[in-house]
Amino acid sequence: MLHIVQLRDDDTVAPRLDFENHLQVIGAMWDQPTYDLYQQIRCPTKLILAEQKPASEAQEMFLRMRLEGLARIQELRPDIRIVLMPNTIHDIPLQRPAELAQEIADPLSP
Repeated sequence: MLHIVQLRDDDTVAPRLDFENHLQVIGAMWDQPTYDLYQQIRCPTKLILAEQKPASEAQEMFLRMRLEGLARIQELRPDIRIVLMPNTIHDIPLQRPAELAQEIADPLSP
């Protein structure tokens, strides 16, 4: 979290990167050959993902695409464990810190 934001002297939080740099980081993430990278992993892996009920048609479409992507990951790598954190929007460490810590601490068993 501290890499993304900074704590100001008045105890408010501000982005660490300016908008253009932030967009470059996001662009680089989207340009990764994700499925190829999953195939290169050679250690036990657990994906911990935020999950929320869609509130709009656009969110419903995103959820369908996401589930298709997860199914493809599981096809490529059935040994990867996928854990969904329900009722969580995006920032799992902020919204579900105890549950996240438990998942990180738990062994990677199916």
